[in-house]
Amino acid sequence: MALPRGKMTDILLKTQSAFGTLATGNYHRTFAYSFDLGEKFGLPDDPILGLPRSNDRDMTAPAPDLRRHEGRLSVPLDLNHLAYWLIGLFGAPDSDPQAATGGIVFSGQPAAGSTITINGVVFTFTDTAPGANEIGIQGSLATTLSEIVSVLNASVDAEVAEATYDEVDGTSLTIEHDTAGPNGNAFTLAAAAGSNGAVSAATLQGGCHAHIFTSGGETLPPYSIETRLRSAAGGGPRFLRHIGILINAMTLKMNFAQGYHRADLEVVGRHEETHTATSQGGTPTALGLRQVPATRGVLRIAGVAQVPILAVDAAYRNNLQPLEYVADAPYVSGHEPGDSAFSGTLRTRFADETYYDYGRSSEPLAAAMEWALDPGHGLFLSAPRLRFEKASLPFEGPGGIELTLPFRAEQDENAAMLTATLRNEVESYA
Repeated sequence: MALPRGKMTDILLKTQSAFGTLATGNYHRTFAYSFDLGEKFGLPDDPILGLPRSNDRDMTAPAPDLRRHEGRLSVPLDLNHLAYWLIGLFGAPDSDPQAATGGIVFSGQPAAGSTITINGVVFTFTDTAPGANEIGIQGSLATTLSEIVSVLNASVDAEVAEATYDEVDGTSLTIEHDTAGPNGNAFTLAAAAGSNGAVSAATLQGGCHAHIFTSGGETLPPYSIETRLRSAAGGGPRFLRHIGILINAMTLKMNFAQGYHRADLEVVGRHEETHTATSQGGTPTALGLRQVPATRGVLRIAGVAQVPILAVDAAYRNNLQPLEYVADAPYVSGHEPGDSAFSGTLRTRFADETYYDYGRSSEPLAAAMEWALDPGHGLFLSAPRLRFEKASLPFEGPGGIELTLPFRAEQDENAAMLTATLRNEVESYA
């Protein structure tokens, strides 16, 4: 039989009711690229005098050590599973459904006989008296657009009536699905060439469930994590349980790379239970994978996508402090959140003084970071007050010049330091 390998591992987790109490019930199955978590203790010297001994130089029996449970995990930046780790990092989110939206922008008056198609229903433009599913062309684009809005909102066709229609700037038809959530993303749009209309996309977009996490929370839930490793001895699987796991830090990156994005976690915990032949995970639930390719990523400052960015490293830290109470046990009694921090580095190709001036002024900037597949599927970080530190501008040979700027975020009386919004199709993680 083959020796155990990492590929043979299954990972289950669930939030606990209390720091030292193993979670019960059905766990959630999740994934990791690497998993280095465990209870550690050493064998410290016991310098007691007068022990029976064979000689006066050899070491004697060690003293008991404190038990430390900590480690690092590298997990996929997966839009379904990342919520488990964000809950540990920030606490429970506020979850709200978001409606799918879209529209058609008209560059000019539509031609008679041209069409737009709304969720499979064809509407034809006419310069005569309009009939069923026809839209009369008016004296200007603005008045024609008002007529489009009126006809669509008055339609009794069930497919068209799923959405609400409005106009913007006399050129744009806006469409919002009436049912918030991902189902509205199936609502289709099309515009024939003669209509002079351009659709926002083939369907409405952005319909999702938004899970909003806010920095600075006082309550961070502990997890039980169970790993299953198949035995090489033929005796069936063995299970190892980690109790009281808390997320101390998460690091996210943006750079030009192959593969998929990952999130690196620093975790601490209470203790580890030895292998048994029985899982405590019940019947695990399993969400599908929805990973973000490593080539996807946007940094925005004041709403504007930044270029030329080479890399961003960003970390949120809870700075957990162990509670080392006298509790008749070699384990910590918990971990207390310290001052949270969101910081990192930006590495850019020097093109002009923009980023150099950001560091020189050190004024707070509204920053956002996005790892997204589309508006309804992604991780979106918002730091309303982020400052860059002043750094030197090094010349390291005749090639291009790179500038690396450390940054840190802060709160003020109006907003928390950081908001993380995870958008996906999962209704709730409660």
